[in-house]
Amino acid sequence: MSSRSFVLLVACLLPLPGCCSLARLFCGPDRSEWVSVRYDAPERTVATFLEAIRRDDGAEVTQCLTQDCLERLGLDSFTAQIAWQRLRDQNPGLHLVGYAEVPAPSRRTMTEAVFDIEVQDVRIHLELARESFLEITHLRDNGTLAEDRRPLGKWNAKPRVERIKDTDPEQSRFVLDPLVFKHAFEEDVPLDAIERAGLVRVWKIAGLSMQPTP
Repeated sequence: MSSRSFVLLVACLLPLPGCCSLARLFCGPDRSEWVSVRYDAPERTVATFLEAIRRDDGAEVTQCLTQDCLERLGLDSFTAQIAWQRLRDQNPGLHLVGYAEVPAPSRRTMTEAVFDIEVQDVRIHLELARESFLEITHLRDNGTLAEDRRPLGKWNAKPRVERIKDTDPEQSRFVLDPLVFKHAFEEDVPLDAIERAGLVRVWKIAGLSMQPTP
């Protein structure tokens, strides 16, 4: 799917305004505080995606997509934001798409999930994939956070799960090799500065399409 197709897709998802949606159209995007931005479950990622559209947050829309999906669309965080702004200006009621309800997934495995969401006469087909990263985040001396998050294959460490033999059969051990991370312009990073470290799983949108409902 090209970036132009992505723009056309989201434009086609704009529902016809009814009484409530007409009021929302004049009110514009929702500016209230975010309820949550979460990617730890497929349903929460879809909810985040819809809420990002509803709140006219192009940056968060981009965050909902896998890196592979962005590359297939020919987008990066900068070009995606420009495309979103253009689409928003051309369709003032675009945020109405975000009021769709999140259904149960039509298919779900440990690594993939599929959602079919109906908005007026259009069905949105979302394919989600679970991405895996190793991450270490520490607090700099100036109080800001430094994060090093990379796909598993780009780390020196390899996580694994091992059964603990000759003890409780319901116990296993999560093993993570030492994480070697960079801390530019900092001589030392004490243990107290580490905020979190380990294996991170997130759900992102790997593919999306639309079709008219029967």
